Amino acid sequence: VQRVVTTLQEHGRVRRGYLGVSTQVVRLQEDMREELGQRTGLLIIAVEPDSPAAEAGLKIGDTIVKMDTTVIRRHEDLMAKLLQANLDEKTPVTIIRGGEVQTLNVKVGERS
Repeated sequence: VQRVVTTLQEHGRVRRGYLGVSTQVVRLQEDMREELGQRTGLLIIAVEPDSPAAEAGLKIGDTIVKMDTTVIRRHEDLMAKLLQANLDEKTPVTIIRGGEVQTLNVKVGERS
């Protein structure tokens, strides 16, 4: 609540984070489930041109499994994290790409 009040006082509205991806929940392969300690992640099925995700190098086929220190298992996890994200600051996003875990730094934008 305090974060919302502070945001309203500073900006006159609640600012919402934006990546510019469409995702679907997917089950992780067994080796990834064991390595990461989670069963699901979010497969990127679309990346908007010129979006924060595109600028950071996120691609169709990447699976998001963590944003900063928050484990991402389903859409609600990502949406909650984007509501809390520090806009216009780089945030580490952990993905699976080609069977390997990688971390990219994404500058979270603001949804208009």
